[in-house]
Amino acid sequence: MKRHTAILLLMTLVISALPALAFDSLEALNQDHTSRMVADLETYLKNHPEADDREQAEQQLVFGYMELDQLDRALLLFQQKYDNLEADTDLDLQVLIGEIISPIVYIQLQQGDKNAVSAFLDDVKTKFAEHQDVELLLQALADMEGMLNKPSIGEVLEIDFESTQGQTIDLGKMTNQVVLVDFWASWCVPCVRTLPGLVDLYEQYHARGFEILGISLDEDEDSFNAMLEKQGMTWPQYFD
Repeated sequence: MKRHTAILLLMTLVISALPALAFDSLEALNQDHTSRMVADLETYLKNHPEADDREQAEQQLVFGYMELDQLDRALLLFQQKYDNLEADTDLDLQVLIGEIISPIVYIQLQQGDKNAVSAFLDDVKTKFAEHQDVELLLQALADMEGMLNKPSIGEVLEIDFESTQGQTIDLGKMTNQVVLVDFWASWCVPCVRTLPGLVDLYEQYHARGFEILGISLDEDEDSFNAMLEKQGMTWPQYFD
C-alpha cells in the first residue's frame, strides 16, 4: 500500500511539473503565469461584481494587462474608474492624481496619442474645477501637459541642464552612448513601478556606455529626494 502511495505521489509530482518544462525561458513562464492570472481575475470579477475586494482585484488585473502589454484593456479599466468618479470637491488629490489621472496619461502617451491626453486633461479641469485643492490639481495637470512636448520617435531631443548632483548635461554631446531620458514623478504610480528595473539596467550597463537622464516633474523637493534615496537612483537628475 505504501509503495503504491509513493508511486502515485511521484506520478503526481511529475505530472504537475510538466507544464513548467514546456517553457524555454523564465520570461515565457512568467508570461503564461500572468495570462492565466488575468483570465482568472476577469472571471472572478465577472462572477462577483459586488465583491468586497473588487478594487484590489481590479488593481491586480490592470497590472497584469500592463505586464502583457495589453494597454487598451488597462486604459479601459482606468477610464471606467475615472468616469465613475463624481466631481467631489474634497476627493483625495493623491488618489485622484496618482491612481487614476497619471496612469491614464501614461498609457495614452505610451500609445502615442497626444490628442487623447490633451482632451482628457481638459476634461479633468472641467470636472474638478470646484475641487478644494484645484490650484494644486492644475499645477499637476500643467506638469503632465509639459510631457506632450516630448518628441516622438525620430525627432531630435534637445536637453541641457545642470543636474542636482552638479553635473553639466548636454544630450547633444553624449555621442556614442545609449541614453534613456526618463520623465517621471514620485506621484506617478506607473513611473515609480518601472524604477527598480531602470536601477538594474543602470547597474548592469552603465560601465559600457549606457546612461539615464532623469527629468523630474515633481513640485515637492522632499518627495523627489526621498524617491531617489528609496530607489537608489544615482544617474543625473533634473529638478526645477
